[in-house]
Amino acid sequence: MVGLGLLLAGCTNTVQIVKAPFISPVVVPSTNPANNGEFILQVAVHNYDTVTSPDLWLQYYSEYWPNCTAAWCSRWPDVFASPETTGPPSGQSDCLHVGVLAPDAGWGVGDYTIDRGTLQCLGGTCPGHLWLTLSVDPRCGQRFTGPSTGLHVNWAEDGALSRQKISEF
Repeated sequence: MVGLGLLLAGCTNTVQIVKAPFISPVVVPSTNPANNGEFILQVAVHNYDTVTSPDLWLQYYSEYWPNCTAAWCSRWPDVFASPETTGPPSGQSDCLHVGVLAPDAGWGVGDYTIDRGTLQCLGGTCPGHLWLTLSVDPRCGQRFTGPSTGLHVNWAEDGALSRQKISEF
């Protein structure tokens, strides 16, 4: 945990979705016996500011291809196939309540299932991507402004973190 504190100490003063390698955000197959292999999201939000944050929400929207066996599946996210090739993805969306964060306080979720617990998006067969957006609106309609308040995450079908790609939007 000391390593996480040192990693987070270099961030600018604002509320952000934490970008820390192998910690947040990551999409990996679950090791929980109840949903073993199902892709889960681990993500954290941290208040790096010296003042209390407003009440915040985290918008989550995902697109994924369960039971993907086409040639492009194993090359995702390094190769983006056209929608004509991939077909329509499955998807989920949600608006998670983060709450008000005191200075230097955080919030996180470590086992949010990508497919909302349907056991459709399993490691080895399910490439996809998701968008995370911090919001000041309980309907997730108004974005909270600042750096690292909107992240796009691409994950590989095998869940290899070395192939996961994260970008700001």
